[in-house]
Amino acid sequence: MDRIAVLSEDRNDEEFGELNLSIISQLHSPLIDEALRLYHQRYPSITWRIEVQNSAETVRRITQEKAGIGICLLTKPIIGLTCRHLFREEFSVFCGAEHHQFGKTEIDVRDLQQESVVAFTCATEGMGLEPMTMLREGLGLGNRISGSSHDLEEVRRMIVCGLGIGILPAVAVVEQVEHGELWPLKLADQPLGADVFLVHSPQSQLTPPEQLFVDLIEELLNLYPDMS
Repeated sequence: MDRIAVLSEDRNDEEFGELNLSIISQLHSPLIDEALRLYHQRYPSITWRIEVQNSAETVRRITQEKAGIGICLLTKPIIGLTCRHLFREEFSVFCGAEHHQFGKTEIDVRDLQQESVVAFTCATEGMGLEPMTMLREGLGLGNRISGSSHDLEEVRRMIVCGLGIGILPAVAVVEQVEHGELWPLKLADQPLGADVFLVHSPQSQLTPPEQLFVDLIEELLNLYPDMS
């Protein structure tokens, strides 16, 4: 029998309550989708409440309140929190169709360090938990910030419109690349990426709905370690 079918078998124990989950925006993940599907199938009486937050806000809230769970994009686990690695998300530096680097197959990072950059607002304000900050600073980009926003779609829009180059999750802009609106600037020997973690505080007990979700994620990862 297919393992997903086994996971989907009805459970007799009825659970109630509310599951509050903080999650980063524009996260494309078969693992998270399957977890939501199976969770609702097993525990249909539990209500979901999903709030979109950037990773810095989620980590700060869980650290201060010592409660809650969140799905965060981090360059490394946070000391003092339980961070379960889920999968890795790849990033690239992108430019728009009118940018003079458009169409080039391989770029030396030194050629980009004087380019105007479109940045995430949290990156320009020094909230170093966001991976885009670490990646941008690691490449030496951002001496000239031409635009910024806390919203991924608006950062993407500004890059497409030619305001500058910028770092984006590769999976979030596949359509724009296929349509020729964006171009990935491939850097020699410098792959860009950050890791997605399920985060909660070890200093407090999870609520029953939270514990069920954490257990289900663990179950899926054990069955499908390559699922992302």
